[in-house]
Amino acid sequence: MPTCGEMITEVVQSMHGYGQTSDRTTILSGAISAADMTFPVDYVQSTAGGVTAGIVEIDSEQLMVSSVDTSLNTCTVANGGRGWNGTTPAAHSQYTKVVSKPKFPRYIVFQAMNEVIGALYPDLFGVATYQTAATFPQYTYTIPGAHPVRMLSCEWQDPILQWHPISAVSVDTFDGTIRVGSGPWPGRPLRFIYATEPQKFASESDDFAATTGLPESCKDVVMLGAMVKLVPSFDISRAQNTTVEGQQRSGIPPNTGINLGTYLNRQFQQRLTNENQSLRALYPPQLRRRF
Repeated sequence: MPTCGEMITEVVQSMHGYGQTSDRTTILSGAISAADMTFPVDYVQSTAGGVTAGIVEIDSEQLMVSSVDTSLNTCTVANGGRGWNGTTPAAHSQYTKVVSKPKFPRYIVFQAMNEVIGALYPDLFGVATYQTAATFPQYTYTIPGAHPVRMLSCEWQDPILQWHPISAVSVDTFDGTIRVGSGPWPGRPLRFIYATEPQKFASESDDFAATTGLPESCKDVVMLGAMVKLVPSFDISRAQNTTVEGQQRSGIPPNTGINLGTYLNRQFQQRLTNENQSLRALYPPQLRRRF
């Protein structure tokens, strides 16, 4: 199962054209703690790599480097420079990649993916199952640690182990309480299959399906949505060159962000529609009696 961190890496690689462009990078030559204000690197300066003063990214943490020592291959972090831009200071192991002035910071990609996940419902939803025993005369149930937003299926099992659908069932969208009508025998197994809103990532180590509740096939939907949010930076970076010569040297053609964003958005909408149709085919809308 893909993790959030693996998805972020794939998004960054895609945005760089899988090697067509790249950030300046090196690696840590020694481990550092979350409080260290200097860190050693394999090399500070090279033709295509190394570190310069400014924002540096290690794992998902950003650091503000105030100076580099080219003789000792060490970098000094400015006062208050750990956990820069709202990232979290953390320990980093030896040989971890160090990125100087990242074009697509991992924390920005992380935020973009969470924004996409938070906007997917009701087009896409997670599916979960809960089983309990039918009670009488109480017909109201609460699923521990869950907040169902829609009931997909409700069944009870008879003594010969046959499952029977229950048509009279409702969900209180305010508190997630489920109310079941008459039908199930007291004490018999009662099974709920319900929809939940996709949950956002909390860290890069989170597993996609286990955390969001979405099918693994929806992974590329989230990644495409994140890229749609990121591509305007192409035009923004080009606009920062105030001269025609500077814009030409940037290597970014005019309207690259707009054109690429339009293309990616079409891909995103198509995949979103495909996954929506797949979920609706598995869990078609059902007519239920109202209480």
